Amino acid sequence: MFEALGNDQTFKTDTDLSAKQYYLVKSDTDADTIVLCGDHEAAIGVLQNDPPTGTAAVVRCAAGVKTRVIGSTGITVGNILESDGDGKATPYTLDTGGSTECYLVGVALSGSDHADEYVTMLTVFSPSAQ
Repeated sequence: MFEALGNDQTFKTDTDLSAKQYYLVKSDTDADTIVLCGDHEAAIGVLQNDPPTGTAAVVRCAAGVKTRVIGSTGITVGNILESDGDGKATPYTLDTGGSTECYLVGVALSGSDHADEYVTMLTVFSPSAQ
């Protein structure tokens, strides 16, 4: 039996993500479990709730939908975003040497002036073409 596909999917968490709502997440070693993204990593989505250890994590996984995301720095409308080392969205920087593989997570639809502020993002979730 196949699971119904939609914007949000439910995953397990083996770590406390109760203070990480709207952070970028990736699959852990178990495909049913999520952890925070690190620098330039491929996000599977944005955490929509604040689950403590061992509870259900709701993740917005679909591309082409709007979600809130927490930023690591000031973000300008139209910035292409990627993950930083803490699972926060940060403006994408092209590595002209091509030595860093990068995964885009979305495009900022609203801006922020400071770190740890929320922005609205249109999700993309794809590798960069560098």
